[in-house]
Amino acid sequence: MRAVLLRPLAVGAILGTAVLGAPGSPVAAPPEEPALKSILYSTGGVALFEYEAPVKGAGTLSLTVRLDQVADVLRSLSVSDPAGAPAYARLAVRSPLDERFRDLPFSRQDLDSLPRLLEALKGARVAVSGPASIEGQIVSVSQELTPVPGTDEVIVRHRLGVWSDKGLGQVLVEDIRSLNFLDDGVRKAVDDALAALEGAREKDTRTLTITLAKGETRTVRLAHVAEVPLWKSSYRLTLPSEARAPTPAPSPAPTPGPARERQTARLAGWATLENLSGQDWTDVRLTLLSGNPVTFRQDLYSPYHVVRPTVPVEVYGRVLPAPDAGAFGLADSSVLPGSGAQEFQARKQGLAAPSPAVATAGAMRERNSGPETDSFLAADGFDMPDPLATEVADITAQVLFTLPGPITLASGQSLLAPLVDEAVPAERIVHVMPANGALTPMAAVRLENATASALPPGPVSLFQEGPGGLAYLGDARLGVFPKGETRLLDFAVDNEITVMTEARPSQQTGGLSASGGTLRVKRVERIVTTYHLRSAADVPRTVVLDVPKIPGWTFNAPDGIRATEATSSSHRLTLVLDPNSEVALPVTMERTTFESMAAHQLDIDTLAGLSSDGALSDAEKAAMKTLTEAASKAAGARDEIGRIASDLADISSAQEDIRDNLGAVPKGSDLQKHFLARMTELETRRADLEKKRDAARKVETDARNALETLIRTLDLP
Repeated sequence: MRAVLLRPLAVGAILGTAVLGAPGSPVAAPPEEPALKSILYSTGGVALFEYEAPVKGAGTLSLTVRLDQVADVLRSLSVSDPAGAPAYARLAVRSPLDERFRDLPFSRQDLDSLPRLLEALKGARVAVSGPASIEGQIVSVSQELTPVPGTDEVIVRHRLGVWSDKGLGQVLVEDIRSLNFLDDGVRKAVDDALAALEGAREKDTRTLTITLAKGETRTVRLAHVAEVPLWKSSYRLTLPSEARAPTPAPSPAPTPGPARERQTARLAGWATLENLSGQDWTDVRLTLLSGNPVTFRQDLYSPYHVVRPTVPVEVYGRVLPAPDAGAFGLADSSVLPGSGAQEFQARKQGLAAPSPAVATAGAMRERNSGPETDSFLAADGFDMPDPLATEVADITAQVLFTLPGPITLASGQSLLAPLVDEAVPAERIVHVMPANGALTPMAAVRLENATASALPPGPVSLFQEGPGGLAYLGDARLGVFPKGETRLLDFAVDNEITVMTEARPSQQTGGLSASGGTLRVKRVERIVTTYHLRSAADVPRTVVLDVPKIPGWTFNAPDGIRATEATSSSHRLTLVLDPNSEVALPVTMERTTFESMAAHQLDIDTLAGLSSDGALSDAEKAAMKTLTEAASKAAGARDEIGRIASDLADISSAQEDIRDNLGAVPKGSDLQKHFLARMTELETRRADLEKKRDAARKVETDARNALETLIRTLDLP
C-alpha cells in the first residue's frame, strides 16, 4: 500500500483575505474591564467581589468570569450606576459553538479543510483567482491522486468544478491564490463561524458585557458572589514563665477558688486563605467574615427545557369495504348480525368500525379533556427536576475582620494575615475529664476572650516563655469563642496528677402512698462516686473536674465544693490541690422513681422488704405490718392450694396405673378385688382433697379481698 503525501492548503490565508473584508475595516474597541477594589471573604465558601470603573456616557463594561463561577455571578450580580439601572448584560451560552453552528450551512469540522468547506457549500457563488480566474457556482469538489515517479507515494489534490457563463470550469484547489464568496448570506455565515471560533478560544472563561445607561462621567460599581475556598483561622498562645511557689503546709481538704492570681497570655490569631479566583488581587481591601451563612448552588447558566407531552395526530379511520358475498333473507328483520352497537352504528352511517388504535386514542382524548389534564406529566411518568436541597445551620457567631492596608496577591498564591494580637487573661489548670473510658488529667489553660469581638474556631499552638527562649507545649482546639466567655484548652497529659474513682450504687424507699386500691412506692436511687486525686507537684494546682451527666439524675457536689459551670455532657467542679497531697471527693447522683403495685402484685418478700426499710415513718411501717399479715394469710392459702394440687396429680397418676392393671388380671380374681378396693380408697382421698382445695381457695380469696380493702382504706400521704 502506497503512503499518501498530503499537500498543505493555505486555508486560513485564503479565507482571511477573501472573507473578512478589505484592509482597514474599523474594529470595535473592547469594553473596559473594571478594577477589583474589595473582597468580602466568607466562611460560607463564597466571597463578595466588588469592582469599580470610570464611565462616560452610555458605555459598556466587560467582566471576565470563570466558567464554573458564571452561575453564581448570574444570580448575584449587582450594578450600582448613578445614571440609573443598566440596559442589559449579555454573555455567550454554555456551549456557544454548538448553538452558532446549528443554523449554519456547514459544520465546525468543515472549516478544518478548504475542500470540505467548498463541498459543504455546493451551489454557492465564488470568485476564484489563480492560474485561471473563474466566477460562478460551485458544482463539485473531487479528489485526485498523482503518483510520484520513483516512489510509492502519491500527491493528493482536489479539483474544484465551477459553473460560469462560459460553461463548466475547473481549477485545482491547491493552486488557488484567493477565493471570495459572492453570496452575502454565505459570507455572513463564514464571518459568524470564524467570529465564534475566535470567541471560544478561552474555553474556561466567559465575558459578561454590561451595557450602561447614558450619563455624565461617573464611577460605576459592580458586585457579585463567587465560590472560593474556605478561609481558615489559627492561633498562637504564648504563656509567661511559670513561677514555682514555696510548698505550703498540707491541708486536710481541698480548697475552693484559684490557686493564685490569673496571669495574661499573648494570643495571636492568623487567617490563611488562597487566591484561586483566576485574577490577580492588586491593592484590594480584604475583609474576612467569620460566621455560618446559608449558601447554596443554583445553576442559572444551563438551559432548562420544559418537558411537554406528545399528542398523536388525529386522523380518520380509513374506509375499506369488504367485497359483498351475497345475503340470505331473515324472518325477523329487527335482528342484525354483528359484533355490537358500535359496529351497527358504523354500518348504519356507512362508515367502517373504528380500529382498536383509533378507539384507544379517542378514549385518551376523552380522559385528557377534563381538569385531570394538569396532572398529565406526573401521570405519564415524565421526570421533573428535583428541588434543590439545601443544608441550613444555626449561626453561632458572625464577625467581620477587615485587614489593615490594601492587599496584593497574585492568582494561585496563599495569604497568611493577622487577625488579632492581644494580651488576654489565662490561667494554668489541670482539666480532669472522661476520655476513652477513663478520667485523664490534662494540662490545660483557662482562657478568657477579652478581645473586642468573637473569634472564629481554629487550632491553637501553645508556647511558654523561658530563660532560653520559647518552649513548645502542645496543640489545642478552639471552637467558636464569643466575646467575654471562657474556654479550656487541653494541650498535654499532666503526669503530676493521678485520678482514680470508685462508685457505690444504692437504693432506698423514700415513702409510701395509697390510692384506689393501689400502693405507690417512692424509691430513691443513688450513685456515690468518689474521686481520689493525688498531686505530685510541688506547687498548688487548680483542678477542674468534669463529672459526666446522667440524664434524669440530680447532681450533688461534695461539701465545700460547688459546681460553678456545666457543659452539655458534664458538671464542672473547681478545686485547688495542695502540693504533694491527696484528696477524696464524693459526688452523688440521685434519682427518684415511683412504682405502683396492685394487691395481686404484693408478695411477702416485697412487703417484708418495705417493712424493714429504715427510711419509712412509723405510720408507714405500721401499715406495712398490717398488709404483711394479710398477704401472709393469702400466701399460706395459696401454698396449701399448691400442695393439694400436687396430691391430686399423684392420685390421678395412681388411678391410671390401676386401670391399666385391671385390664390385665382375670375377672373375679383376688388381684382384681385388691385393685378395685385401692381405686375406691383413692376416690375417697380425692373427694377429701377437693373439699380442702375449695376451702383454701376461699381463704385465699377472702385474704386477697381483705388486702385490697386495707390498701383502699390506708391513710398515707
